Amino acid sequence: MGQPPRATDDDRIAAACAQVQSGGAPLAGASSALVRELGLSASPDGASERAITDDQTNVSVVVGEQFIVKWFRRPASPDRGSQLVEHLAAVGFTATPALLGRRVSSAGTLASVHRFLPDTQDGWTWCIDETLADLDSAGASTWPAAVGRLAGELAVGLATPSTIDLQPLRGTTSGEVVRDAALLEIAAAATLPQLPTLHGRVSDGRQLTLLLRQIDLPVVELLTNVPTALIHADLHVGQILRWANGLAVVDFDGDPARPDEAASPLPFDRDLAHLLVSVELVGSAAAKRRDSDEGTADWTRKARSALLESYRATLNSAGLGRLHYPELLALLELSQLAREYSYAVNFLPRFAYASAEAVRRRLNQ
Repeated sequence: MGQPPRATDDDRIAAACAQVQSGGAPLAGASSALVRELGLSASPDGASERAITDDQTNVSVVVGEQFIVKWFRRPASPDRGSQLVEHLAAVGFTATPALLGRRVSSAGTLASVHRFLPDTQDGWTWCIDETLADLDSAGASTWPAAVGRLAGELAVGLATPSTIDLQPLRGTTSGEVVRDAALLEIAAAATLPQLPTLHGRVSDGRQLTLLLRQIDLPVVELLTNVPTALIHADLHVGQILRWANGLAVVDFDGDPARPDEAASPLPFDRDLAHLLVSVELVGSAAAKRRDSDEGTADWTRKARSALLESYRATLNSAGLGRLHYPELLALLELSQLAREYSYAVNFLPRFAYASAEAVRRRLNQ
């Protein structure tokens, strides 16, 4: 009897797409096959592959320590991530791994290949480690200013026209629209159960409504013509990689918990609010690791201030200070805290203490 026909690269890739979309992992060799099919490498079947094991919505595999293949659980349509990375490359923003190719069907993008950055750590690792060292030595953290500068450069890039997107600023929104959406987020979180914080304390979602008293809602409601664009939409410190050549921002697919927003233009302060709240979560994580919250509130205040100052300075130096509205930012931060609270209850209970502790610290300010 003859030997069965050997699977081609295309067969392997098609099988991997089906496997991932059904909840599994890509077949061994499929990621290397995609790299070859795109003409990126002539690597033989024996090219090394290793899966990225961090919590991810999709499945990522490193090939030959040169490429990273992302297999989508659901076809990306529209493929906002690829569109934004290509746009940023066109305007000269280089602090993100280059997009090298995609596997596309009529349903959307099935897989993408980016340049792999060696020796990386995501921000939930390196930011917390640096914060622990700073808290133990009573030193001032330098990383928040660097992250703020990167976020500002990202906002400038997203707002700059390119050959990929001639009009990245997609109209405007108003303070009233943002207020209504934020109040819905906060009201939803207020119905959720209590979460443990540190040292036996608890936090209640209803406390978020108390924090609303710190927001000048009448001023927010008067805001008009707030510029919007396709922003990162899931910009937390975990998306900031540190590698041999500096910092890089990744994962432009949007908030996995809010797929309805994937194609929606949003205010730039949404990204900033998410990033600032994630700094508060870093503070919570550091306090838990130290088994002490001594100095955490002061560190959090200074870190947030440094990030915000650096972000504003970057926008202003590019003549784009109009992308930032302090009144709107305060409300969007509270809305993001509500999202973090809800996400922790429903999907990530082991990290629930972080958002609960952030709410408690804010109430005690």
